[in-house]
Amino acid sequence: MMKVKDLDLLKNIDILFENEIVLYGAGNCGRKAGQLLKKMNASLIGFCDSDVNKWGHLEGIRVLTLYEMADILKKKEHVIIIITVESPDCVEEILSLLEKHGMGEKNCYTYFALKHSVELHIDDARIEEDCRKEEKLMKKMFLEWSASAREWNTLSMIWRVLTADSSILVLQAGKVGSRTVEMSLRKAGVPCFHAHTLTGRWGWTTFTRGEAGRALLSKVNKIKIISLIREPVARDIALYFQGFLEYILLEEAIMADSFEGVKRFLETEKKTGNCGAVFEWFNVELKEPLGLDIYQYEFDKMRGYQIIEKDNIELLLIKLEKLDECSEVIGRFVGKDNFSLVKSNTGNDKLSCFAYEELKRTIEIPRDILDFYYRDNPAMDHFYTAEEKGQFYRKWLGQG
Repeated sequence: MMKVKDLDLLKNIDILFENEIVLYGAGNCGRKAGQLLKKMNASLIGFCDSDVNKWGHLEGIRVLTLYEMADILKKKEHVIIIITVESPDCVEEILSLLEKHGMGEKNCYTYFALKHSVELHIDDARIEEDCRKEEKLMKKMFLEWSASAREWNTLSMIWRVLTADSSILVLQAGKVGSRTVEMSLRKAGVPCFHAHTLTGRWGWTTFTRGEAGRALLSKVNKIKIISLIREPVARDIALYFQGFLEYILLEEAIMADSFEGVKRFLETEKKTGNCGAVFEWFNVELKEPLGLDIYQYEFDKMRGYQIIEKDNIELLLIKLEKLDECSEVIGRFVGKDNFSLVKSNTGNDKLSCFAYEELKRTIEIPRDILDFYYRDNPAMDHFYTAEEKGQFYRKWLGQG
């Protein structure tokens, strides 16, 4: 089976200049890719598309049939294929089709890798100055919009919690499965609000508005909160990868080497608090603003959840690895019979999944990071059994 090699393109933009390129897919995504490659003066052979209505030319670029593409690729050695569709399932189908037609030896990438490789290597002298300026401006505008939206959304969420007759606050660190819980609650007709922070200490809100949020929450008569925990290495890799997708810190080139970038990020997360960032989150976001210290309450490691009641707060805390077994528990907590979980915001639903899965499959985490998390870490011991910790340790050490 042909494989997508997005990690290679993310690390090495030379691939776009050392090969001729065929874009498979002449839809909206393909047009964007074609325009970008033309601005870069890359060698673009043309599009390929199975839709007969698109054969001919599109925006001055030739659109090939599959058979024409196969014939051209037989005659040329240095040709790559960039699959320009937006669904991972469609990418898989196209890979099977290409292999069936004798193109299995060609290197394939996705639009995701093309777009983000250009953003990551935007200062490459081979990219025209106008293109560099345009891409940087678009990224700057996105970052400014994103930061502003996150600030106001948190404060707006708190106001809605105050004014709602009955609502659930889904509050937790990033990349621990909270979107699945939120969307499942919404589908079940349960009013809910989703946030990663009350204090603003994690970069999503300003501290001033975080203070305002805490003051507002103190006035709520009764609030139900659902929070989650996830084993730290898997969570940190997911958070690193999302950070790359959304922000791409160009000045730091964090994806110049994916493996080293992850390791540096893990080292940074490890230094947050005594037990690591994902565990420190509970102290910052529950203990400081709400007076709720979850580490003072025993957690049922086998069941994978705990309900804690203190003053006007009722908290359901779930271990992500046990989430699928907790549908009934969540249903009882929110007062909904026949509640079921609906998977949402999972890595496999996104075009980035090919690079993400390869990264997880091939990376070996340094022993010092694994020892920090899985040996004599009191917060880790609070949530996970010795057997679970051993499984995580072996997995990330590359031992299965």
